[in-house]
Amino acid sequence: MQILINEEGKVFFGIDGQDTRVALLSKMGEAYSIQFTDLELKEFSKINSFGLPIESMKDFLALKSEDRDRVENAIGIPTDSLNNQFKNWVKASRAVNPIIRIAIKADQTTPYPKIKNVMNTLQDLNENRYNLITSLEQDPTKIINFK
Repeated sequence: MQILINEEGKVFFGIDGQDTRVALLSKMGEAYSIQFTDLELKEFSKINSFGLPIESMKDFLALKSEDRDRVENAIGIPTDSLNNQFKNWVKASRAVNPIIRIAIKADQTTPYPKIKNVMNTLQDLNENRYNLITSLEQDPTKIINFK
């Protein structure tokens, strides 16, 4: 399971395996009373990561694959206390694959409160083991040359 938090604090989600993705979307559909067609499930199985509310998933899956990557479709998965869909994606993922490993990806531009919110949600679910992956870019003007 990959959780990406971008510089705006938006949360994106991905999970490995096409069969796992189909089972995951089916489980989320049941939880939110949304019936996905076989074609929608097949389309979802091809998506490496996404970031939008579950209520928008049918419209998202109806888009051409090249249109799914457009900026206006990068809404982010809701993580607030009243509508924490991210929490439900994690729970459903664990139900679909009990041995799943979790990775959180962020960088120095990501607001720490957003990262902390994701970690708190994981802790609420007793998901206390995960990898935190950061990509720190080096400032080329501050490179020290040891010769």
